[in-house]
Amino acid sequence: MFKSYPLTSRFAFFLVIPIIVVATISLLRLYGSLPQEQGKVSIRGLSSEVTISRGKHSIVSIQAKHDEDVYFAMGFVHAQDRLWQLELQRHISQGRLSELFGRASLKSDVWIRTLGIYESAKDSWEHLTPESRQSLTAYTAGINAWIEQENPLPTEFVALGVEPESWNELDSLAWMKMFALNLSNNMWREIEFLSASQVLSKDKMNFLFDNNNQDLIYTSTYQDLLKIIPIEELSKVREDLETNLHIGGKNVGSNAWVVAGKFTETGLPILASDPHLSLQIPSLWYAVKQEGSQLNSTGMSLVGLPLVIFGKNENIAWGGTSMLADVQDLYIEQLNPENNSQYLYNGQWIDFDVRTESIKIKTDSPEFMNRPLKPIDIQIRSTVHGPIISDAADGFESPVSLSWTALKPGDTTYNALFEINYSENYSSFRNALSKFVAPTLNYIYADTKNNIGYVAAGNIPIRKSGNGQYPAEGWNSDYMWQGYIEKNMMPSSLNPKQGYIVSANNRIVDSSYPFFISKDWASPERAMRIEELLLDRIAKKQLIDSRYFKQMQGDTVDISAKRFVSLIRNMNSEVPIEKEAIELVKAWDGDMSKDSIAASIFHVWMKNLKSQMFSDDLFSYWNRKDESRALSKVWRNTTNAQIYSALSNERSNWCDNITSEEVESCDYILHSSLRIALKELIKLRGKDIEDWSWGELHYVSLEHQPFGQVNALNLLFNRTLSTGGSPNTINVADAQFRQSKGYVQSFGAGFRQVIELSNESNGYYFMNSTGQSGNVFSDYYDDMFERFFNVEYIDFEESLAPSNATKLVLASDSVSRK
Repeated sequence: MFKSYPLTSRFAFFLVIPIIVVATISLLRLYGSLPQEQGKVSIRGLSSEVTISRGKHSIVSIQAKHDEDVYFAMGFVHAQDRLWQLELQRHISQGRLSELFGRASLKSDVWIRTLGIYESAKDSWEHLTPESRQSLTAYTAGINAWIEQENPLPTEFVALGVEPESWNELDSLAWMKMFALNLSNNMWREIEFLSASQVLSKDKMNFLFDNNNQDLIYTSTYQDLLKIIPIEELSKVREDLETNLHIGGKNVGSNAWVVAGKFTETGLPILASDPHLSLQIPSLWYAVKQEGSQLNSTGMSLVGLPLVIFGKNENIAWGGTSMLADVQDLYIEQLNPENNSQYLYNGQWIDFDVRTESIKIKTDSPEFMNRPLKPIDIQIRSTVHGPIISDAADGFESPVSLSWTALKPGDTTYNALFEINYSENYSSFRNALSKFVAPTLNYIYADTKNNIGYVAAGNIPIRKSGNGQYPAEGWNSDYMWQGYIEKNMMPSSLNPKQGYIVSANNRIVDSSYPFFISKDWASPERAMRIEELLLDRIAKKQLIDSRYFKQMQGDTVDISAKRFVSLIRNMNSEVPIEKEAIELVKAWDGDMSKDSIAASIFHVWMKNLKSQMFSDDLFSYWNRKDESRALSKVWRNTTNAQIYSALSNERSNWCDNITSEEVESCDYILHSSLRIALKELIKLRGKDIEDWSWGELHYVSLEHQPFGQVNALNLLFNRTLSTGGSPNTINVADAQFRQSKGYVQSFGAGFRQVIELSNESNGYYFMNSTGQSGNVFSDYYDDMFERFFNVEYIDFEESLAPSNATKLVLASDSVSRK
């Protein structure tokens, strides 16, 4: 061969073969990063043996004699399956992403450092019970035990040249703060209010910012705030957090409901829960069963914490949704003109609390061709209200601070989460939740004694004046927080007469409730649909079982769409394609299923209808793009219910906008927006209306961080699938339009669970949105993905049957954990 093809042979020998060898070795090493599932491992830090069973889909069950050892094993399995996720979460919550990804992450690092997430975690540690601390310490030791074994590392570490750091207890508490930040968006609502107030009348402001028939406090004070707060700069910060860190966003919430035993086949309650967050791969959640001396919990853990967050134990079951309470306020601070290191509070000049932090920045790629970047030092100031967020953005004329419940001293939320797992009844469950601080959640409850209940959990501030709708004067005591709603005054319910409880981020109190909670409740359609389906079964006197709850979680009927159809009963057109589209929508039942053509027409129509109806009021000039971005956020966040109300002229006339050619009418806007929608559909899917099914336009995209945004690598790490649903369906799907690609869903349920209580054994059915593993070479990286979006379920106990399970024993080497 060398003689016949000398050049080819030499090329193969000296270049191709070495590449193949190196690639093979690398692949073998990467496959070696998969977890050991069987055998026995001697490990330091355990007091007794622990058995880790893995069933179908690598569902994990942990059994130990001592609860502390269970938490140790939780750290071990999280490290086995999600080590890169743990490392990434640590860097996010510490404001250290720039160390991994370079200066592109600097803005978000400065923001997180300014908030003081990690500093606040240090304070939280001081307020934990000994038992809570022990669980975190054991979890920390379990993660570090896996790292210390020096196993081959997952792909991300190898590709980025990163070594995992030792975990510590504060990393877990800091990630809890980030989770709370994900569910706390009130400051951005204040910015939206300010942004809209530049251009809208009082009536239209009331229409957009109060969909619960309460009057807004509306004064001229806000006009002065526009000179102080650079809305466009804060809009950039918000966009960075939502896009790059998946923190916050529209419609962040959840569904949860429970039905009493008198309506069920088992004669005991059934509970359903599916938290809604920004979607990613791997999922934030990890399924586990924990059995110790007193601990016996099954459910979904949050990677970074050792506990079951939503699930069941032997006696109770629980789920939750975001309450959307207003727990953040912005304050304008007044500087001392003679000493700018002081601010005015309660008639006195007070020194800012100041600390300096250094942010390391990874050298630009390729590193060998670029000089190392010097760390940057930032000064962080705080007041009695909270951190000065204006130091993390440009353009502020005065300091602006953020008051947020999660940053206040004495956060005992982890104590609450810990104690829930040991609760035996409603009383102990509610007592555990009395320690909950942030985020504010609606907890749904059931127990084996045939009780169902609801508890509102978290600290909600009491304001002396106003409702925190826009930034207040920090020096004015009228706007100070006066404490929090007493826990015994928080909304709660036990065994309500109707025999069921529904929570879908909807309003939880009526006008008789003496305290202010929020003006930012979600539109009620999801809650209405859940109740409609329950009442339908109850009215027919058909007993409810877990199968029905599973069907409900997959429901894609949008009540707001059905309401819209009633508005266009008399709408017609002489243009054939418009006429056909109108007739399809008229005959439609509002089901946003992926095979529905009417669903596509409706969704694209509503997008353009929203734009035509609201955008010309919420307008800025072309050469003020950042301001336009902020205003567009306002009209893009309007709801279908608001569109319906505007078209019905119930509260404010949005169809009277004068253009250069004619005065608009609602009928004109309906026809005009439909024409634009049809042009868009033709561009995306062609002229044949039969090709316009919603699933052809709408797909879910789960993106990996960081490789999901890298060409070629995204094909390996990301996952996409055609889906149905809308923001108002139980099977929630909030999608963003991407030019030429269609509607991309990156928000929805992160997992689903249905818990059927029984005197014999409590059935636990669930599905995660991705898989148990974060390792792209694992069979369990995405094995639940399609099943999840097809609304299929795993029976937890069945998956762990002996015939399906592998066993790994962690044996103590008799060295005490430090």
